[in-house]
Amino acid sequence: MEQRPFEMPELPEDQDDRLRLAREMLDSLPPDPAHEETRRILDAMPTSAELAAMERERELLGAAVAGLEEARYEGKDKDGLVRVVMDYSGDPAELEFTVGAARAGTRGLAEAIVKAWDAAETSRSDGMVEYAEAVADAERRLRGQR
Repeated sequence: MEQRPFEMPELPEDQDDRLRLAREMLDSLPPDPAHEETRRILDAMPTSAELAAMERERELLGAAVAGLEEARYEGKDKDGLVRVVMDYSGDPAELEFTVGAARAGTRGLAEAIVKAWDAAETSRSDGMVEYAEAVADAERRLRGQR
């Protein structure tokens, strides 16, 4: 099943006016048991400005997730015999050997693979920190805290 991104529903252009009128209408009615619950629901409804901010945040985070899913992290052993590329989750995406890798022998090749894997994992860890900092920075900018 293909996962579809969340989309904000279309709201009427007069959303804020409708909320204001609903509050006024509620205030004109005599209080009853449902009055407070209705007031709570109306007060919880976001304004059009709040909805626009939510949409901007959704777009920003969607772009960040898409960037993360496309990220690749590379590592090589010190002799350059093996190159490992992994995705953001740590799954291998590529494994390459140079011509010289065949002369390294079984043990040497295994050690080179481990070293290249460790280097790719270090690159991925650094990338995840950078990604988290970029998302946090974008959220601060979005909220005007900068």
